[in-house]
Order: sequence, then C-alpha cells, then structure tokens
Amino acid sequence: MTLKYRWIKTADEFYDGTNRARDSLFERNRTEYDQIITEIFWDEAEPIHSYFMKACTIIYIIFDRSID
Repeated sequence: MTLKYRWIKTADEFYDGTNRARDSLFERNRTEYDQIITEIFWDEAEPIHSYFMKACTIIYIIFDRSID
C-alpha cells in the first residue's frame, strides 16, 4: 500500500466517511449526506484528514469510467 492510500484510509477511518455517506445515500437522505460532506471537506480542526478525503474523491471521479 502506498503512502498516499494509507493517508486516505486513515482519513476515512477518522471520519468513518465512506460508511456514513453510503448509509445516508441508501436511506435516500440527501440532507444528511450533504451535512457529512460539509463536515469532512471543510473541517478546519483536522485539515490533513479533510485534504485526503477530498483527494480520495478526486481520484474516484478521475478513474470512474461510468462518469461521462
């Protein structure tokens, strides 16, 4: 595992972001989803974790072939 993916994994575990976002989307709760994204992406208390969660999102978008 490369260092960058280790940082992304650590950030995701810190926020439990993937699980929380997935659960809110399964429940079709867009308001909760938006709150989770705001909490994670604009976290001034833990900017390093926030940075890697943003980076993870960008990596996902770049490599997701279903997005055209």
